[in-house]
Amino acid sequence: MMMFQWLLHRYHKNHKKACYPSPVVALPFLFLVTGLTSSCSKNPLDAVFKRPISAPQPSCGFLQNAYGERISWKTNLPVRMYIHESVPRQFVPVIYSSMKHWEGLSKQPLFQIVSESYRDSGQARQDGFNVIYWVTSDWPNTNGKGSHSSHHPKMEQARTTVHTVGNQIVEADLRINAQRFDFYVDQPKSPLSIHFESLMIHELGHVLGLAHNEHSPNDIMWTHLLPLTERTQFSEENRMAIQCEYN
Repeated sequence: MMMFQWLLHRYHKNHKKACYPSPVVALPFLFLVTGLTSSCSKNPLDAVFKRPISAPQPSCGFLQNAYGERISWKTNLPVRMYIHESVPRQFVPVIYSSMKHWEGLSKQPLFQIVSESYRDSGQARQDGFNVIYWVTSDWPNTNGKGSHSSHHPKMEQARTTVHTVGNQIVEADLRINAQRFDFYVDQPKSPLSIHFESLMIHELGHVLGLAHNEHSPNDIMWTHLLPLTERTQFSEENRMAIQCEYN
């Protein structure tokens, strides 16, 4: 499978964009998308199946594949998520509330927590399970194949990896960088603490297929989240994006 990476927090050359540096502290997110096609070439299977080439869809704020089709879960909802046992218990209710934030924009359930104590090797991999991991060591030392990011990967607050087939997401894994960052729910522990709910809402947007918003610093999907910043209010653009693809 070919790697698509969008690095705002992240994305594809396999199609990609670079994180914009913050004038204060650059704390990028990473979003990786893997699929059967790249944005630089057409799927070789199209020659066999004679896939028609149609006009690109409006992005509606979503990632798009090589054909200009929005990438999402389509009707395969709700997204069945597993919270890894490594996630500290005090953050589990925040994951639920972050999901509820997104569901408030849709007429249908978007997420379902299947387990709050999922157990595996602790390493994100393509295995058919959508897992949220709390990483305290061995954070990836590279940004992934084809990355255009100028930021060291250890400066990522989180990394969301989405696997696609055609224009449909089939798996998404979310890793929280607890090796490098301190997160808080209500009271920060230091001037560098990161508001966990703000981070989770952003990352779950990527799980749904949303790209970064590169022009509105106050938007949920803006590319950076600064310390002590609470960013939990949806914009009209966020509402329109969800209604475009998931209503």
